[in-house]
Amino acid sequence: MQVLAPLLPSAYAAAAIAGLLAANALITPPDRAPRAVAATAPPVVAALEPTQGALVGGETVTITGSGLTAVTSVEIDGVAADLDRVVNGSITLRVPNAADYEAGTVEVEVFAGDAAVASDLEWTYVTTTAVDRQLEYAFRHWDDYNTAYFGNFNEWGGDCMNFVSQTLVARGWVPQAEWFNDAQQEWADPFVHVPSFDEWLAEHPEYGAVRLDYSERDRAKVGDVIVFDWDGDGSLDHSQVISRISDDAGIEMVGHNVNSTYRSVDEAFDQQGTDSTQVYIWSIA
Repeated sequence: MQVLAPLLPSAYAAAAIAGLLAANALITPPDRAPRAVAATAPPVVAALEPTQGALVGGETVTITGSGLTAVTSVEIDGVAADLDRVVNGSITLRVPNAADYEAGTVEVEVFAGDAAVASDLEWTYVTTTAVDRQLEYAFRHWDDYNTAYFGNFNEWGGDCMNFVSQTLVARGWVPQAEWFNDAQQEWADPFVHVPSFDEWLAEHPEYGAVRLDYSERDRAKVGDVIVFDWDGDGSLDHSQVISRISDDAGIEMVGHNVNSTYRSVDEAFDQQGTDSTQVYIWSIA
């Protein structure tokens, strides 16, 4: 009779493992195909509603489609719109102002990250409101002075107030005996002189203008008139029209003297301000 040598502990372990492997080899595993991962459908843009609005923007519009949660930004004529709500089937956004306050039809571009989403959407800017007419005029003449009708007061100390008054005429304000400019042949001081305008407007509440301190600037809006007292001596020196208000740049202005369309208040402070500068806003109803 053959006598088997006793297994050492390590040999016991090796034998047990070998047995398990042999047993498992006899068992046929069930079919376990890799679980398919559903591909994310690319965003599809279908429609925009409404499709037109004022030059000053601000309308709430909706883009419909599918897979729209992948959308990260929307631009109207190259200007980013504020996205209020993005869900699978729709995007709600607010339209920015027309870049140069010009009426016309522009492209609406939708992006998922850096990739443009195929779309043929368009938005039409229409001159519809009094403020539209004011800013349309301002952007047409910020560097192309309308001298035939209003002259140019830069050689007389500055054309800033003359230009602001012109935009208010375009807005619908009717010239009167105390506020007019007849092609620089005859004029009333409040039309062309900032301190005189400030005093005159304070005496005429029928224009619906309220004078705000700069600390109340959260009440300002496009089309309001902003005035500066650079050295804080109580005599106003400069005026412009608010052309845009944004989180990034704050209040921006269109005006003469420093001919510009989107000059920020911060930039004006850097260029002309002092520690004593005071700023006020005529908020117009």
